[in-house]
Amino acid sequence: MKLQVDPKGSNEVPPNTSAGSGKAEASCDTETKTLTYSVTYSLSDPALGAHFYGHFDAGKNGGIVLPFKTA
Repeated sequence: MKLQVDPKGSNEVPPNTSAGSGKAEASCDTETKTLTYSVTYSLSDPALGAHFYGHFDAGKNGGIVLPFKTA
């Protein structure tokens, strides 16, 4: 299974005017239960957090299922 998303403020719920943008690509191997992902981004302000959400309907927020580690 392959997934791609283009994160930007207008896609948030609710939408916002953030100038941040990015691209995330992920691949999930259901046999080995391995998730491989790549994320690139550009921010105008420091990041407050980053994570993958679980399944959700369009226009709604889902729960966080995989937080990114912070340095």
